[in-house]
Amino acid sequence: MLQVKPNTLVLAVGGQGIDLGVTAANGWQADSVRHLPFAAMDGVALSHAALLAQALESLEPGAVPAAIHVVLLDSWLGSAVMPWNSVVAVPAHAAQLARQHLVQAGIEAGAADTVVLDDAPFGAPRMVLCYPAEVMEALRQFAARTGAPLRSVQARSLAAWSQLPRKRGTGPAALAVLEGAAMTLVHGARNILEVTTRAAGAAGAGQELSALWRRSCLRDPQLATLEQVCLFDLGGTIAPGSPFEAAALPGMDGVPPALVLAARSKHAGSLDGVAARPGDTRPAWLVAMVCVALAGAWGQQAWQVRQAAQQLESKQQLAARAAQRSAPAPVAWNRDELARIPAVNAAIRQLNQPVGPVLRALVPPQELQVAVLGVDVGGGQAAGAGRLRIQAEARTGADMARYAAFVAQGQHFKDAYLSEHQVAPEAPGQPYRFTVEAVWRE
Repeated sequence: MLQVKPNTLVLAVGGQGIDLGVTAANGWQADSVRHLPFAAMDGVALSHAALLAQALESLEPGAVPAAIHVVLLDSWLGSAVMPWNSVVAVPAHAAQLARQHLVQAGIEAGAADTVVLDDAPFGAPRMVLCYPAEVMEALRQFAARTGAPLRSVQARSLAAWSQLPRKRGTGPAALAVLEGAAMTLVHGARNILEVTTRAAGAAGAGQELSALWRRSCLRDPQLATLEQVCLFDLGGTIAPGSPFEAAALPGMDGVPPALVLAARSKHAGSLDGVAARPGDTRPAWLVAMVCVALAGAWGQQAWQVRQAAQQLESKQQLAARAAQRSAPAPVAWNRDELARIPAVNAAIRQLNQPVGPVLRALVPPQELQVAVLGVDVGGGQAAGAGRLRIQAEARTGADMARYAAFVAQGQHFKDAYLSEHQVAPEAPGQPYRFTVEAVWRE
């Protein structure tokens, strides 16, 4: 069963061209499925946007579809993983932080590029995708010539992830997409955490994919526990070996598997390059009637609140006069004593901190290669009571992100976030040294 609505033009952009077709109620419209190859020009390397525009220009105009749905190669996009940070609650700060992580991943995101964030749960790392502006503009121009709205643009990894036969939040999962020499390896849990793209060499796609999986298991030991990894072999070129198992896509005569996968993909949510959301279509008169009805109720409620506030103010004035008559004389502090009060309060907070339970709660799980280097249980005057600064070292960025999520999800901490991190080039293996700030709670 196709996920996109009928009369939708579906574009599955691959490494050699574009598979496209128009959906119908029970499949595809007659004679709508076709393949548009990318033009090959000797000695000239065309950009992805130029390849896309040239292929789409060769498409003869036909009946106007209701919408356009596009699935792009992951190698055409940029991706990164952003550890949890409390600034994601502010959209402007979240976008700026997402672009910083793209730069750290070696991806140059232009000002006009579309950068989107995953809607991961609180405290969990977030996936960042970058849709190049040139590719999006080529798609928008094609939609304008076609006369249909560009409804959705998403990565092929998202389309494949939506086909996994599992429940969200049931532990780690992984999949691979193979089309010719292009390989994509995806893993995560409830949401995608990492996307790796490679081009197969002389050893062949099967051996290269197995080698890529072994390297991924070394970086993330949790992946080695998976007994099954779904393989979407869109070209049917290899016989999958353990732990890979061929994904089940419904066979459709004359329809390429890449186009079937694109048509079965679910909406990518906040990771969609377009993320079109229909507006509020309720009539204005209905809204006006609701406002008039609520105005009368709010007026009555406001009068009741005002009466209660006056009674409360009278009681507070009586209590204040009684307190003035019985209050002891204030203590006179000199300037030196007032200057010492913040330091005394900070020392008391540090002495009251349960150091033993704090250190036991910070011990990382065995599967994380993370070492706690130090804990500042004082935090200074500005840090506030109970504020901790945890300095730690991780072998990989993924371990750093998972440790920050481990602290944030612990029952003894709240308001935990990754405040700073850097790579230590002078240390063996160039580990990540980072700081997690959190508030201890009993």
